Amino acid sequence: MHPTCQVLADLSSLFVSERQHVIKSGAPLEFRHTLEDQIGGQLDAGFIVTRLYEDGHDTGDGDLLTEYLPAFIATRAVKPTLLSRPATPQ
Repeated sequence: MHPTCQVLADLSSLFVSERQHVIKSGAPLEFRHTLEDQIGGQLDAGFIVTRLYEDGHDTGDGDLLTEYLPAFIATRAVKPTLLSRPATPQ
C-alpha cells in the first residue's frame, strides 16, 4: 500500500472536500471490499463466477501477512444471456 494512500470502503467514506484534497495531493485512493461484497455482489447481480485468481507481492517489504497467504484476489465473472440460461421447469 502506498504510504499516503487513503483507504475507502466507497466514495461516500470521505467528505467531498477530503476526497478532493487526497486527489490533489496525488495520493492514490484505494478501495477494499470483503469477499462477501465482491463475490456475493457479482452473484446477486446474476453473474456466474468462472475463475478466481489469488496473488501476493514480494515479501521483502516487511508485510508478514503475505508470507502466509495471498493478499489479493481477482475474479472473472460472466453474465449469461437469456439464450444460454437453462429453461425454468413449468
